[in-house]
Amino acid sequence: MPRRRGLRKWALLALAAVLLAGFLTPYLIGMTFPSQAALIPESVQRFSVWSPAFPSGSTMPSNYTCSGADESPPLEWSGEPNGTEYYAVLIVDLNSSPPGFVHWLLYNLPGNVTGLPAGVPRYGLVLLGSSEYAEQGTNGYGYVGYAGPCPPGGQVHEYEVIVYALGGPLSLQPGANEKEFLKALSEVPGIVKGVATMTFYAS
Repeated sequence: MPRRRGLRKWALLALAAVLLAGFLTPYLIGMTFPSQAALIPESVQRFSVWSPAFPSGSTMPSNYTCSGADESPPLEWSGEPNGTEYYAVLIVDLNSSPPGFVHWLLYNLPGNVTGLPAGVPRYGLVLLGSSEYAEQGTNGYGYVGYAGPCPPGGQVHEYEVIVYALGGPLSLQPGANEKEFLKALSEVPGIVKGVATMTFYAS
């Protein structure tokens, strides 16, 4: 009998450990993702970004989500700081688990460009306008280009658009992921001249 009680005790402890690990895993994984502070540097100039298709803080039209055409939204910006030579664009899901799921990563966009059209092709190197090129990174699903919001089970998630005004190009090849992108930003002190943000919702 004492041996059986000992076995039961160890079995209960093992079960508790498994349940605890399952409960904590999402939080531990989430800790490995960049914080909001890492995505948006402090003490840099702020400028404005908006979409002509929907206002900041509103619900994104389905045409730009997985339930519609799943094309990238049009974006425009202004008020960038002096010394801006390039831009980068990042769209993340603030309510994903873990937070920060990447829906779009675009970089090395020339500084004379003040926006992006809808439906940017999903290529590593894309032509925008008559002679402007930009490079696109890998989204959270593992492929290059834009991936529209697609919250599970009819949930409503909040998303953030981040536009970086950069003082030079990033040393990245097409298809870079978010980790490589943030590392490239940190490798050149002061390369981020300004940041513009807007939020929206999608279901």
